[in-house]
This record gives sequence, structure tokens and C-alpha cells, in this order.
Amino acid sequence: MVGTDVVQICFRKRSRGMALILLFIALGVMPAQAEAKSYAELDDGVYTVTNVIADKSLDVAGGYCVNGSNVQVYEGNHTYAQAWRISKKGSSYSIENSITGMVLDVAGGSKIVGANAQLYDSNNTQAQRWKFVQNADGSYSIRSDCNGLFLDVSGGSSKNGANVCLYTSNGTKAQKWRVERVTQPVKDGSYRISTALSNKKMIDLWGGSLDNGAAVQIYEDNDSLAQAWNVVFDQNTGYYSIFSALSGRSFDIPGGSKSSGVRIQQYSSNRTPAQQWRLLLTSDGHIEVVSALTGKALDVPSASLSNGNQLQMYQANHTDAQKWTFNTSPVDHSGSFQLKTTVDESGVLDVSGGSKDSGAASQLWSSNLSLAQKWVLERQDDGSYTFKNANSGLYLTEIAKSGIEYRKEPSGYSYWILDASLNGGYRIKNKQSGRCIDLSGGSSAAGNSVSTYSSNGTKAQSWLLVPCNLIENGDYYLLNQSGTRQVLDVPNASSDGGLALQTYVFNGSAAQQWHLENTGGGFFTIKNNNSGLCLDVRSGRAKSGTIVQQYAENDTKAQSWKYVPTFSGGYIQSALGDYALSTKRGAESGVLAIISIDMTTPQSEWEFRNVSNPGDLVISHSAAASEYNLSLRSDSLEIGMTFDRYGNAHFALPSVFDLNSAQLVYSGGPETSITVGDYSVGLTVGSSVTLSDLGLTSSVNSDNPIAVRSALDAADLFTFDIKQTAGVASMFISSDDPVNYGRGYIESSGDHTAVATGSMKLVDASGVSVYDGALSQIKGRGNSTWMMDKKPYQIKLDKKADLLETGDKANKNKTWVLLANAYDGTSMRNAAAYSLASALGTHAPIEYRAVDLYYDGQYRGAYMLCEKVQINSGRVDIDNLEDANDAVNGGTSYQLVEGVNSYGNRMKYATGLQNPSDITGGYLIEFDQERYVNEGAWFSVDSGNGVLYFVCKSPGVWTKDEAEYLSSRFQEFFDCIRNGGVNPETGKTTADYCDIDSLARLYWLNEITKCVDGFNYSSTYLFKNSDTSGDSRFVFGPAWDFDLAMGNALSSQSSDSYLSPQGWLTRNALLGSRLLQDPTVCAAVDAVKQEVLDEARGCINGQDYLAYESSVATSVNMESILWGVSSESPDDVRAWLNSRLDWLETAQ
Repeated sequence: MVGTDVVQICFRKRSRGMALILLFIALGVMPAQAEAKSYAELDDGVYTVTNVIADKSLDVAGGYCVNGSNVQVYEGNHTYAQAWRISKKGSSYSIENSITGMVLDVAGGSKIVGANAQLYDSNNTQAQRWKFVQNADGSYSIRSDCNGLFLDVSGGSSKNGANVCLYTSNGTKAQKWRVERVTQPVKDGSYRISTALSNKKMIDLWGGSLDNGAAVQIYEDNDSLAQAWNVVFDQNTGYYSIFSALSGRSFDIPGGSKSSGVRIQQYSSNRTPAQQWRLLLTSDGHIEVVSALTGKALDVPSASLSNGNQLQMYQANHTDAQKWTFNTSPVDHSGSFQLKTTVDESGVLDVSGGSKDSGAASQLWSSNLSLAQKWVLERQDDGSYTFKNANSGLYLTEIAKSGIEYRKEPSGYSYWILDASLNGGYRIKNKQSGRCIDLSGGSSAAGNSVSTYSSNGTKAQSWLLVPCNLIENGDYYLLNQSGTRQVLDVPNASSDGGLALQTYVFNGSAAQQWHLENTGGGFFTIKNNNSGLCLDVRSGRAKSGTIVQQYAENDTKAQSWKYVPTFSGGYIQSALGDYALSTKRGAESGVLAIISIDMTTPQSEWEFRNVSNPGDLVISHSAAASEYNLSLRSDSLEIGMTFDRYGNAHFALPSVFDLNSAQLVYSGGPETSITVGDYSVGLTVGSSVTLSDLGLTSSVNSDNPIAVRSALDAADLFTFDIKQTAGVASMFISSDDPVNYGRGYIESSGDHTAVATGSMKLVDASGVSVYDGALSQIKGRGNSTWMMDKKPYQIKLDKKADLLETGDKANKNKTWVLLANAYDGTSMRNAAAYSLASALGTHAPIEYRAVDLYYDGQYRGAYMLCEKVQINSGRVDIDNLEDANDAVNGGTSYQLVEGVNSYGNRMKYATGLQNPSDITGGYLIEFDQERYVNEGAWFSVDSGNGVLYFVCKSPGVWTKDEAEYLSSRFQEFFDCIRNGGVNPETGKTTADYCDIDSLARLYWLNEITKCVDGFNYSSTYLFKNSDTSGDSRFVFGPAWDFDLAMGNALSSQSSDSYLSPQGWLTRNALLGSRLLQDPTVCAAVDAVKQEVLDEARGCINGQDYLAYESSVATSVNMESILWGVSSESPDDVRAWLNSRLDWLETAQ
């Protein structure tokens, strides 16, 4: 037959009708009744699709949305497995799962009758295109563009789980579907939600907490922000998100648990089904809140109205315990806040440099609680807000379509709408333009610019409003702006109550020091440090001119004050009314303090100067110090002066510096000749004198400053002091081009892409040179630590060296890390953890030493020089798969893509690369629940109680086969964990997959130290060697990143549960709790408990540890000239650990 394809089909045991259908399909035609002359039109939106046989919904089997997931019918349950987004595509439609975006698909694009319907990634083929034919009864038949067949319930079954396939049109109910759009019964807005059990009991956030994990509970109506909830409907998914108006965090089912009875918490928005909800109207006018994850309902446990009863998920029973009333309640966010980005909550909106200029740059920066990072929000009658910067008193204003400036008075573009965001928190939308405050490029790098941009629904435009005090609790001098160095003062340092206060020239006495204590609502009390009496309006008289006195504390408004920022400063307002703390006239010594109705004069403006850092209140000649080139020289070392933030001069000397031979060298300055201390002989430019001749060797580490005077007229020029460490190595880094590629260049790079070269000299405390050679790489490192002023670095030597002087050839390496320990004022927490890691027998423990760092001639403080976590001899000593990959791929280009493994778990890998001969090892892996998405190689695991994410650190780029191999093996391992220690598919045990002893020892290290990150967020490492190595199990280690541990109050998780040496932490952590599901893991943890506790106590109280602690204490003392005095000392860490071990000894 010319021009016709010949198709041979064997009809065996088939009806004649079936044979004809198959013949039609083979020839590419369908009988006339299968073709529709016209098709129905549907609006784009989210729908439920229900078969008319038994009202069963089109459903993804098991809710398992991966390529190839089967499609079935199942009783309606409101879960995401039954939510379908129908979208017009040309003349047809796509039908996709509304949350995952995976598409209803004809398996394999088959044209055979009975072809299966499945879920698959969108690929824009005909197998994913559908048309709707409306039937006479209002139902629809759904026709595939791929084969002309119709969506059909196999066998016309009415049972749950009946398969859905493609079949020729037959007009039966098996092919009739009700397609009903998901509606929005509750408008977006702010609500107070009461239970149907009692309208006086509200859904409440435990303790008004801002932390992840805080309980969502029932509590007596108190009209607080802790009982206000933002309800936002997502048109793209057909589900609601419910956010706390206080914290910006979402209703959340912990760990994605599907169990009845699981208690509800708040958590940062992740837009998973565990945070999405259907709101269903009941016949009696209430609302039921049903989970997209499980179909279970939000429930008051046991219908108990006891305050603090934490809400749970429970099988829907339609009782009053599951019914709610949504009471419209506009939220007033007037008050003081920090604005945290949801991209990375360690970053806040900041005015660069604390500038008070109208054109100051807006940027992202790590929180430092300065006024430049605090904002006063004031609600307007129309519901919009002004944002006043607490430092400048200027209003945040949009200009030129995308820019931001600051204005003295608000204009049309200074008003902003708070719009609840699906990413948590709020979009801050300009009332005039509709553009949103936006983080440029969505990058959380320190210094990234903040401007405005068209609303796009990304995290770059989502901000958490974090309530804050404008002035932190603490001790201050109150500096009046109308005089010179005039501060609020108690006359004659009197302790008499009722004594009128005055301004007086600063003298630093306790009579001029005031303790501020915040009391809530923006108000505070101010109490004199000398008398203990409070700042008080005499007789509580609300009248301008009334005397301000000191008086015994009485909890009245006369002693309550708040700070109000203005563009020219700020005033301290009395709770009695619109009266500011002021002076009778321009401040000078002896002028009385009053309250005044005039808040705009300099007399009414005050600056809070921290007692520990009074700045220029202290008269110092060191303002001129930077103009003088003085240095100390000993042998081959020459150390210049270091200047603190106030310009004061110091010499910071390394341990190796020989004071006995030291000379003070004067290399130039405004004076041709100077004298130093009590030495009367003048130093001219180019001359020097020994410290011994100056009589200053005993002045080292003394608090007494050394005066520098003009040799001509003996006028004071400036002072300096000398500090020196003891028992600490010294590192000197020199850039090859310090002007263009020095420290400033390295630190300008938020993503560590700036790299320089140079040289480095390392000298131990005894003067022995450890390394003196080239550096092929100097770069930054770290995530949140990189946002601190004291920054960490990574260096790469030109040749391998054992910088720790261990004597082990295996410890010779090129790449080394310099940890700044900026979050840890003791510089001991990482050292303690790494010492414990070795003592407890964890694998590949990090070795380290303390160094004083000098970078391009400038002293930078106390650092820890340590090994990098990497595959290498002497570190993680396993096969190097990354090198094997490089060997077969060379400079081959590749593309990073995301996909799923054979278990349907997400992973990221590279295409275009070849596999080496053995892909079974070695892998270096990090558990990283927070920043995995930014890495080049990662995978996910279904823990049975939520998804966990792991990053492959080496190889940092891997092939699809490598990603499939490792991620599948991980899933097998976790299938053991979640099934009592035995994988039901492979029959292998947890011990077959994992060195359980290594897990137990690393667990105890984290539990002993109460590490915030370990087994919870990130920095938990493990590795796997190749199958040919003899032991290819997963091994936990090395231990890493412990600065936010051991009671560190600088942790963002600084509640008592983290700070106290008592209580469990790691056993309840995200990864820790999952691993401890396995009884074999629990047994291993219990088996080594006493051993590790004994070893830990011996370690931290041993001579080696104490010697290190003693030497580090001298470094911490010296670096205070740059980074301030820490509230902790190194021995505080040891004391905390001993208390922790005491508690663990008896804890069960």
C-alpha cells in the first residue's frame, strides 16, 4: 500500500471491539465517538477532580510526588495529593499537583488503551496535555492530547486506591469527573482565632516567643500580638498559610509527621505541605483547619481549655475541639523593630556606617543592636506605616522608582504597607508605587544593597519584624547635646532622695552613671549607679519646667521614660505625657534638669554613651597618635602601633617579642623631637631608645598609659600602652600587593571569591620558625561568621608543612584555616570541643593551635590555626574521589541540575561528566539543613519524620551516578533507622551501613557541649570510604564548629534551654532525634556514656588544656583593644563544662 504504514497486530483472546480499537490506535485514528467537536473552557486555578461513581478524588498514591508516582482515586481528604492546578496551554490544559508542580502524565506517552496515568516532571509534551468535554449532567470527561483516550477509573471501581488509566470513550461513570474550583472562604488578613469550645480562649503563641519550635497553644484572651495571626491564601496552591503576626513564623507540623496527636509549633516558612492548610466552612458557621499534609484537623487535645494546652493534629471528627472562629483584628505594629531578611535571619536592614545623611546607603548587615539597625514604626489612619531610623531619626522613603533615601519629614513615598508574605514575615510595600523593600539579587552577603523592586513573591522581599528595645539594658552616661561634655549628674554624689539633678562636666564617677532597665512597651527606668535612686519627675507633676530629681523606686509614670529618635538626635520622653527630659538653659555645670514641652531644642536631646565605651567624653591626646610613626623593634620583628575604635594607641606584641632587646623607634611625625614617659632625652626622627632605658619593661600589660610629649614645650601629645601575650605562636601574613589585593580586598567579597597571594611567617612561642614562605591563596571563609567585623580566613601554602608541629608527616598539608572565634569572647569553645573530640575518640579530630595574627603589618587579634575538614592524609584519610573525578574529566565543562534519585528524593548533580572506575568512595558529607541549596552537590533523605538535607563536600561536584549511589545508600541507612535497626527491603542492619560507635561518640560531644548547630542545623560531618577499602560504612566525624555552644549567650538561640548546663539538647535536635529512633543507636550511646563523661572531665581539667587556656587568656586580653572586653573569660567555659558533666552523670 503506497503511502500507508503497514501495521501487523495479533488479536489473541480479545473481543472484536477491542481488536478494532487497537487497530485504530495503531493506524493513528480513533472512532468518531472518541472525538469531541468542541471542548469546555476552564479558568486557570486550583481544583479538585472527583469521579462521580463514589465521589472519590483524583489522588497521587501515598502522596508520593516523584516521577512515575501512580495516580488513583481515593476518598476526599483535602491533602495536597488531591490538589490540582489546571492551566491553559494553547488549546489544551495541563493538570499539575498544585504544591509540587509535577504534572498529570500519560506514562511513556503511550497510545495503548489502558496506558497508565502517572505524575511526572513537566516536559511540555502531548502526554501532559488534556482537554475537557462537558457532559449533559455537568460532569467532565478528560481527554488526552497524546492518544485521544479518556481518563478512566479502572474497572469502574468505587474502592479507595483504584487505578486511573487511559481508555477509549465509553460514556460510563468511570470517565465522568466533577471539576470543582478550590475557593477562598476566609479573606487574607489578620485574625484572632477562638475555639468553638469557648470564645474567651484563643490560639496563642507560647510566651510570645520569636524562636522556631515555640508551641502553638490555647490561652485566655489577652489581646496581645501573641494571639494575632496572619492568614494568607496562595492562589497557586489552593492552600492557606497561617503566620504569627508577632514572629512571622508559620503554623508547622514538626518534622512533617503524619501521626495523630503530633503537637503544633511555629517554624520559619518553608512552604512545605506541613505548613499549608485548607480552611473549611462548617454548617454552623465555624472554620475547620485541615492539613495539606495529612488531611487531619487542628484540634484542642481532650477538648481541654487549660491555658498552655498545645494544639495537635487529629483525625477529623467535626467536634467543637476542631472548630474555630476567625475574628478580624487589624494588627498595630507601631513600635521599635529590627527587620530580618527571611533569606538568612542573621542579616538585618542596616544604614551603612550608621550614617545620618539623607542619601545614606541601605544594606544588609549582621545584627549588632546598634540604633542604625533599629526602626520605629508608626501606624497611620489608613493602615500604612512610616519607618523612622532610630539612629538618624529620618524616614525611609522611596525615590526614583527603585532607590531609597531618608527624609526629615515623611512624604507620599514614605508610607509603607505591611503585606503578609507566603515566605513568612511581611512584604514592605510602598503605598504609592507598590514596589517592595528588596534585597538585591536575594543575596544575604554582608553589605549587599537594599532597595525597592516590583513585587515578585521571593524571600528577597520578605522581612521579619523583630521587636527590640531602642536602648538596650545597661549602664550609660547621658550626654546632653547643648553643652560640651555635659552629662546628667547627681550633685555631690549624694544619696538623698528628692535631690534635684543637674548637668555637669564629665568626670566618669558613679554619680554620672545611670542603669537603664527596659520595662516593656518601649518604656524604661533609669537608676543612678551611685545612689540606687530613680530618675523621677518631682511629685509626678505633668507640667513643663517641673524639676527632675532622684527618688526611691515607686513604679509610677513619674519614673517611666522612653527614647524618641529625631533627625537631630533624640529625646527622652516622660510617660506622664508629651514632656522631654531637658535642662533649664544650655547645659553647663550646675544647670538643673527639668521636663519640657519643647522637644526640639538641643537642651532636650541626649545621647546614651555606654559606660564601658564613653568615647570622646574621655579627654585623650591619642587623637593625634595616628600622625606619629612609632614602632617597637626586636631582632627581626618590628611592630607598629594598633589603634582602637576611639583612636587610642597601643602596642600589641606577640609572645616571641623580646622586651629586653626591644627598641622604641621614632620614624616621623609632626614633632621633630618627642619624649616618652619619664625619659627626658628627646627622640628625633630616625632615632631610637631601648625599653630598658625608658624604664618601660615593667609597664607591659599595665593599665597605666605612657605619655608622649613634645620635647620643645613638654605639651602632651598622646598616650599608649603595651600589651603582650604569653605562650602563643605568632603569624605574620603579608600580601604581595597590599594596596590593591590586601586585607580590604579579601574582606570586600561576601562570597569569598576574592583571592590574593602573599607570604606567611609562623613563629612558635619559643621563637622557632615553623614556616617562612609563600602563600598561593589567601581568602575569606565562613557564613554568619564572615558577617562579623573580626573575620576568618583560609590560607594555602606554597608547599606542604606541619604548622602545628605535631611531628607527624601525615599532618603536612597546604590548606589551613584561621578561625576568628568572633562569636566567642573567650576564644576557647572550639578549642575545648576539639580537645574533647580527641579525648572522646571521635574520628579525624581537628588539631589546632592558638596564634596572634598580624596581617599586612596590622594586629588582628587572637585566632585559632587549625586543620580544614577535607579528604587528605592526616585529616579525613580515605580514598579521594574528587581527585579521581578530576583525572577522568580534566577541564570538561558541566551543568549543575536538580533531579530525583530512585527513591524520589531530590538531589543536585552535574551533567556532562564521566564516572571514574569506582564511585563507591570516598565521600565527605555534611548535614546542612539551612544552606544546602547554595552548594553544587547535595541530596535529600526521607527520615520517616520529615526530609533531611546533606551536602557532599568532596567531591564538591559529582556525577548523577555518584549522587544516585550515595543518596540511595543514605536512604537505605535511614530506612534502617526508622524501622528499628533493620532495613525491611535489604535485610541489612544499621551496623552494616554505619559505624555506630562513631555516631555515639560524636553525639556525646555535641550533647556535652550543647552545640546549637550540631545534629540540628549544619556542621555535622561524616564520610564513606570505597568498597575496596575494607570498611565502606558511614563514619561520623570530624567534629566541627562549636563557637555557638557551651552556654554562649551570643547564640541566636539564647534561651535558658541553650545556655543552662542542664537539660538535653542534641537528643531532641532535628537529626539527633531521628537517629535515636533506632534502638541499636540508643544502645551504643548508652554503652559509651560513662566512658566519654570520664574522658571529658579528665580532658578539660588536665594540664595540657589548662596550659592552653592560660595562654589564650593572654591573647583574649590583648585583643580587647580591637574587639572590646568580653563578659566571659576562658575559664568560664571550663566551669560550664564541669557543671554540664555533673548534670549528665545522673541524667536519664
